[in-house]
Amino acid sequence: MTRGEPVAGLPPRPDPSTGLPTPPPAPGVRRAPPGRRMPTRPKPPPPGRGPVLAGTSGEPRDAVVLLGGGLVALVVFAQLVVGLDRLESVPPAFWGALGFLVLIIGWWAYATATGYLAVGADWLQYGPTWVDLYDLTEVTSSRGAYAVPMLRLRDGSGRRVECAVHQLRADPLMWDLVHLGLRWSRATQQVRVDRAAEAVVGDDPLPAGAPAQRRRVVVARVRRDDPATTELPPRPDPWTCRPVPPPAPWTGPDAVVQVPRRPQSSPPGRGPLVGGRSGVDVRGLAAFGVVLVLAAALVVTLVGLEALVAHPLDTAVYGIGTVVVVGAIGWVAAASYVAAGADWAADEFSWVDLYDLVAVRVARTRWGVAGLQLTDGEGRRAVLVLRQVRGDALLGRYVHLGVRWSRATNVVEIDDAALAIIDPTGSDAR
Repeated sequence: MTRGEPVAGLPPRPDPSTGLPTPPPAPGVRRAPPGRRMPTRPKPPPPGRGPVLAGTSGEPRDAVVLLGGGLVALVVFAQLVVGLDRLESVPPAFWGALGFLVLIIGWWAYATATGYLAVGADWLQYGPTWVDLYDLTEVTSSRGAYAVPMLRLRDGSGRRVECAVHQLRADPLMWDLVHLGLRWSRATQQVRVDRAAEAVVGDDPLPAGAPAQRRRVVVARVRRDDPATTELPPRPDPWTCRPVPPPAPWTGPDAVVQVPRRPQSSPPGRGPLVGGRSGVDVRGLAAFGVVLVLAAALVVTLVGLEALVAHPLDTAVYGIGTVVVVGAIGWVAAASYVAAGADWAADEFSWVDLYDLVAVRVARTRWGVAGLQLTDGEGRRAVLVLRQVRGDALLGRYVHLGVRWSRATNVVEIDDAALAIIDPTGSDAR
């Protein structure tokens, strides 16, 4: 069989240059809601291969946080075991064990900063090595550190990649591309798949995988018989994002063009990102600050202020440890993300088709911040923080034009609060 020749019963291979058509959802547990990721520090693809379609790369900031948190934990450990005021009397073995732990933490921080995982239409790279997904000869599974399931892939050229299963499944597009490449390899050549790996990738190379279960709502899309789109500005091209839509009525006078500092990959089959913002929700971070203050007040009440003052070193060590732990949890829990392309918009949980909306409402985010809730005809739902939509000069334009086109072609449920934001003058009768 010629390489790349269609195989009966299998979805078509994605084009190496564009990644289209996107593969169908692969079976197995997936992140809910699905994650979309792109390396923040992308490397060149393997020689002769197409571009990166999804992946992650290590961040020096994460390594610094890990290294700092680990060292603080060691200081707390030393205080609990021997006491910081008696370090000169500890045996040499203690210092040897402590030095070994410092080396482990340093290696972990280095691995975090330099980690790299990326996938293209027909290749997968982990660290410095990569494999051809459509020329696999061996797929095995094992247990890594902390009993984490690992998937080991070998291709016909002898290259090998070993990666944690949860890392591959964390991005739906990545897992779909890897799984489709494996199915093609098994259909076109002899591939050794051990029993443990079959539990991960499935044991049948031909039947399509079960659709992934995504969190969606049941909606009824109603198309208009007389779509009134002739007087609307033209739809931007999904890939070039041109022409740029006119300004939205909600855009603030101080709006600027923004791009997320840590952009995620576009939804499958969609064009590039044009604007957005990533960061943390101030209210969510403030909520964790209140928790930290209450915890400190509880400690003072139970232990007593005099006891804390009498042992200033212990108080400082435990206080710093508490702040680091609670602050790290708060930073992760309060993460926020808003982005849009020519015909899509996304929050940190999901994405919607801007030209197939069926409902638009003003709603609250998980931290009570006012947002615009968009629901499309496939039941996907995203909540865009109004403050961020108003402050982004480009994102607001594309979202507003998508809403107008959806109202012209679909019957869109829209509440009064959302209508006042989208069409304050009442110019769009629908």
